[in-house]
Amino acid sequence: MIEKKIIVSAGAEELEFTVGTGDYTRYQNEMTPTEKVTPSVNFLRRTLSDKTQRPALDALCERGLALELAGTVVQEFRGDIEIAVKN
Repeated sequence: MIEKKIIVSAGAEELEFTVGTGDYTRYQNEMTPTEKVTPSVNFLRRTLSDKTQRPALDALCERGLALELAGTVVQEFRGDIEIAVKN
């Protein structure tokens, strides 16, 4: 299983997340066409390394940044792997 520490800067806040394959898979499984924000908030809370940063994370999420933060964390976790179809 892959596990990666990811530090995200958002405004004046710097948050550290520890994301593993299981965390990423659970996040993907929780997302539905009509449910995106709650799974994003839950994913961020689950993977937040320092739980004392939870109030700062919640403040950012309450400002509507949950999807953007989760997307940034996921992008960094997955890395830059190019996928292409070859004939």
